[in-house]
Amino acid sequence: LVFGHRAADAIRRAPTRTVKTGEAKAPPALPHSALQTQRANISAHAGVIRDAEGLSAWLLKGGVQGLLTAGPAAGKTWLLSQLIMHLLDASDAGGRVPILVKAERLQKQLLDNAAAFINDDESNWIDTSLRIEHNESSPLYRMLREAMVERRALLLIDGLDEAGTQRARIERHIATTLAPQGHVLLCTSRPAGL
Repeated sequence: LVFGHRAADAIRRAPTRTVKTGEAKAPPALPHSALQTQRANISAHAGVIRDAEGLSAWLLKGGVQGLLTAGPAAGKTWLLSQLIMHLLDASDAGGRVPILVKAERLQKQLLDNAAAFINDDESNWIDTSLRIEHNESSPLYRMLREAMVERRALLLIDGLDEAGTQRARIERHIATTLAPQGHVLLCTSRPAGL
């Protein structure tokens, strides 16, 4: 992900929305309740996160997993873009590497490359997705994979509600594989999509 200097400056100067996690109601439990129970409770542990910078600081504490829900056009994807810029700018990021995964794209890969996505508790579909997208021999793929193996990656999965027919499989994989593997993880979704 590469932004020109103008784009990066515009993103840094853009106003941010206030996210008051203490006021949010928990979405209904997923059929895979582990997705709800295995992650940190943002409102209890993070207090009030006011902007992308605060969210970045919370994620950099490590070992956290969260689900951010908001209505349509509320700025979930925009917030992730701002978050990525803060993470890349943070001097205290400790080598953390943000990896943005669009759930809609992951769904398409699951359908188009079914044999590549193994259904077990040890395979990592984000790794498989990156391998398909960037080619196993590319330096970019190797760098992203190394960050995941070393648990330096911040996995940002955007738009769970947009994962179509594969939504339940993706949610299950997050709950039964990615979360237990200890990845720092933030997913976004519309509340109605859960």
